[in-house]
Amino acid sequence: MNNGKNHPLCREIWMKIFAHLNPTSLVKSLGCCKTWNRWCMHHTLWKTINLSGKYIYQVHLIGIVKRQPSTLILKSSKLTHKQLAWLLARIPQLKTLSLSSCSWAVVSALGFAVCPLFVFSDISWITMSDEQFRDIIRPPADRHPGMVDISRLHKLKHLSVAGTEISNTSLSEIPNHLISLEKLDISYCPRMTDDGIRQLLLPGNSVTQSLIALDISGCTKITDRAGDSFQHCTQLQTVKMASSPHISAKIRKKCPVVSFITQSSFQIT
Repeated sequence: MNNGKNHPLCREIWMKIFAHLNPTSLVKSLGCCKTWNRWCMHHTLWKTINLSGKYIYQVHLIGIVKRQPSTLILKSSKLTHKQLAWLLARIPQLKTLSLSSCSWAVVSALGFAVCPLFVFSDISWITMSDEQFRDIIRPPADRHPGMVDISRLHKLKHLSVAGTEISNTSLSEIPNHLISLEKLDISYCPRMTDDGIRQLLLPGNSVTQSLIALDISGCTKITDRAGDSFQHCTQLQTVKMASSPHISAKIRKKCPVVSFITQSSFQIT
């Protein structure tokens, strides 16, 4: 304090107070004094950083690295491939990343060996082909000697590729690399068919043992025949199928333990 005495509230109490502040208030607190500046930068106060729709500059990258978030939302953000690759190499504890509506040039940074071991990845509504998707989920080509030959996304539990141009070919790749997948969103992918669902859910593969929720809303080429593949899943609980004109109530009879949701939750933001 100004009089040279210690403040009556210790650091632990201040940290509990800071934990109730929103990001805007935390930023203001950073400018109060050197001590608060140091305390307010602690990673426990910045578990989620949302820079959706922002132009990303060097100051943002440095700020993210200093805060070490576990969730980073860059939906529709303007950044480069080089920026994202630099960033991912410096936030190894990142578990959730949203790059929805970003360019493929940016998203392609996920295919490098420096990519953290994500649990959730949202790469929806981007221009992405089967070949490009394969580059992301296969073991990185730049891996160093001694590294395990395995996808950097092998711990992924939730993947959203909604609104992309991937097809059945990509679905056939998923069981080989995303061995822990629990939730998959392929909604509004117009090239998906029943055969893609069949390849995704072949009896005994990793996805049939782990998948809990699947979103096929807006996949107009998928029909009731997909229900035969759903029967192979031991953990499947929910299938969203809004705006799917070729799927009828018959599919419920094939999988009575699965909850089929027909109401659309799709929102344009």
